[in-house]
Amino acid sequence: MKIQLSCLLMFICIALSAQTSGGVLFGVNTTDLGTSQIKVPTSQIKDSLKISLVDADYGFHLGGFLRFRRNSFYIQPEVLLNSTKINYKLSSTKSFTTLDTLRSERFFNIDIPLMVGVKFSIIRLSAGPVMHVLLNNSSELKDLEGFESKYKGANYGYQLGLGFDFSKICIDLRHEGNFTKYGEHVTFFGETFKFSNKASRLIATIGYKF
Repeated sequence: MKIQLSCLLMFICIALSAQTSGGVLFGVNTTDLGTSQIKVPTSQIKDSLKISLVDADYGFHLGGFLRFRRNSFYIQPEVLLNSTKINYKLSSTKSFTTLDTLRSERFFNIDIPLMVGVKFSIIRLSAGPVMHVLLNNSSELKDLEGFESKYKGANYGYQLGLGFDFSKICIDLRHEGNFTKYGEHVTFFGETFKFSNKASRLIATIGYKF
């Protein structure tokens, strides 16, 4: 608790003594999930079902930011609405016959990065934690027997960024990693199944400073 209060007080002191600006952000992102696969149980012993991660469609995000700058250093909290679509391949075997189908899930999150950086001329380097809060999701897996989605309140990761400022226009390119494995929300017949790879993202954002 003392550490949290100290960090909060330090942030407030920097914000009060810093040059403050803000603006809006819009961008795209692409998620790398690898080629993981899980094999799930079914109610009949002779049946089997495998779910493979195929790819992720491009996602979109929209939001705003504040930037507290003192000399070459700055702190930039952001709040972004993010949409992501994940595609799966289902390989089901029944009576020695295999059928492949495609299914998808779409997620709507609030992403809250807190970036700390340094600025040289028009170039910015930054890094910081990010929190993902799930707002809603729609899944084409929900009609599978025994399937259930169980989500945590929030997931956490980190971002590393390279940015450029051109007057009121700011451009950011970032890499994002996550501390949890993708697929931890997937359960079949009460058993949790995790895909082996941690999801990472490449994020491109353009912003306008007021």
